[in-house]
Amino acid sequence: MTVYEIPKELAPVFAEFVPKYILGKTGMPGYHTLGEVVMAAGEYYTAGFIQVYDGTLRKSHEAAIIYLYVPEDEREQNNAWSLLMETERRLRMLGVKKLTVNMNDVFKESLAPYFTKMGFSERTNMPKLVTAPFGELAKDKLLSMPDSSKVRSFSEVTKSELTRVMHLLSGSTLSDTGIDPDINADDYSMKISQVYHNDDQDGILLAKKRPEGGLVLKLCRCTGKDVQKGMALLLSAASKAAKQIYTDETPIIILCYNDNTMSVIRAINPDVEIKSIWQGEKSYE
Repeated sequence: MTVYEIPKELAPVFAEFVPKYILGKTGMPGYHTLGEVVMAAGEYYTAGFIQVYDGTLRKSHEAAIIYLYVPEDEREQNNAWSLLMETERRLRMLGVKKLTVNMNDVFKESLAPYFTKMGFSERTNMPKLVTAPFGELAKDKLLSMPDSSKVRSFSEVTKSELTRVMHLLSGSTLSDTGIDPDINADDYSMKISQVYHNDDQDGILLAKKRPEGGLVLKLCRCTGKDVQKGMALLLSAASKAAKQIYTDETPIIILCYNDNTMSVIRAINPDVEIKSIWQGEKSYE
């Protein structure tokens, strides 16, 4: 199979298999979109697609696989292998030292062994994943909690205060959570993201917009003695703000990086499903 960079004008050929927001990144700085498109009987035929984000533009030596797809009738032809090999070759020429891939429970069983065979090792201490409609997560317990003057939205605080809290709570793990320190309104909901401060306790909740719709709560973290109370206040304020914007059917994803987050989620809705995330990485030294 011949693999090459997909030009923006050919991106619609993959529309049947690849989400629109992924195709929209074709040709954008930092994004490498590779695949094979051939003409047969007067029609375009797709045999594979991969998109990778290359962090070298931000002076990082890591890259991440965003999307990988091979049509079912091509999966026995090692097309995914060819796509990945060509992607790795290009990334190494750009100075990338590590390539990562994330999968939730839906794909873990079938794809994790495949990536392991390709030389990826499993990363430990990955967050848990909660995916549910907004209406299932924003239960009365959250919406009925009294408002707290200690919690403010990102739109109500200064950038210097945001930076202080971000580094206090994330520190050296900021990149591990996949959070860009440059918080902006294009990527994040400034009304739903919240900051909490009460005497010696600080907390933060980051709500990132999903290109395909909905939100990802990427980080909910607190310091101090009563961590779960602080996190509940953050989730309550975020839920009230989100209810003004989103419907009950809006998909919400919560990344749980610690047991406290999972305990708060379980207290709100004991029936919510918490899934595991498999992340693999491959280093080029």
